[in-house]
Amino acid sequence: MAREIITIKKVKHPRYKFRVTFRQGESYLQKYFTAKSGPDGADAFMAEKRVELLNEGRKHADFTDDERKAVIRCRELAEGFAAAGVKGFTLDAALTFYADHLHLRRRSVNVLAAYDEFVETRRKEGVSAVHLRDFTYRLERFAKKHAKRLVGRDHDKGHRCLDFRPQERPAVQGQAPPPASQLLWLLRRPWLHR
Repeated sequence: MAREIITIKKVKHPRYKFRVTFRQGESYLQKYFTAKSGPDGADAFMAEKRVELLNEGRKHADFTDDERKAVIRCRELAEGFAAAGVKGFTLDAALTFYADHLHLRRRSVNVLAAYDEFVETRRKEGVSAVHLRDFTYRLERFAKKHAKRLVGRDHDKGHRCLDFRPQERPAVQGQAPPPASQLLWLLRRPWLHR
């Protein structure tokens, strides 16, 4: 016999006379009432909650075959990872990670566009022509070489290992940071996150 999604019972309690029990998600919840009928009574709450729970079930019950296959595949991957000693792989974690990845891709631009934005920002800040010329001399070649690459937070680690490090010299207090450090700042595009 199938269990009711929502039930009402009379209880012995000093203040309350009825208890409504219902399942929401994976847990059972209870709500207590002083009266059975009326707008604030247990019957009104029960009718309202039954409609809500049925609608929630209908909304989430229409899985396509592809969605079912994806859930099954995720379970198999989770079992494989658990057997290998990797914990914490869930469908929710995978969806969150991939959604964050898509947001980063949407926000990212190629290196040449980021370089142009950064040079324009520096020009608006009023830096000297010598600084701009030095900056463009050092970094324009790099930007053109890697023009098609996307930049964003997820690509920072790869850009830290590129071959422009020997050109750096340590910054002295009061001086501008070396161009490679400026490029790393440029690749993170912090002005977009303000």
